[in-house]
Amino acid sequence: MTILTVSGSLEVFAQIDVLTGGGLGTSTTVLVYYLYQQAFRFNDFGYASAVSVLLFLIVLALTLVQWQTRKRWVFHEA
Repeated sequence: MTILTVSGSLEVFAQIDVLTGGGLGTSTTVLVYYLYQQAFRFNDFGYASAVSVLLFLIVLALTLVQWQTRKRWVFHEA
């Protein structure tokens, strides 16, 4: 459950954009919103691409951890 919550929090963009517009300094900045700012506000597409690869690796690692530990959580009755 923790892994699902963490990976879900990595995908938060619309809520931050609508509610704060990325304001309040950097207190509401998450990786996805940072990626958006670098690409579309600062026009630094190369850096945004590198950040997106980092985001992909984080989500991949969390997915692999969840995939390996799912055998402990799911029990099939015959």
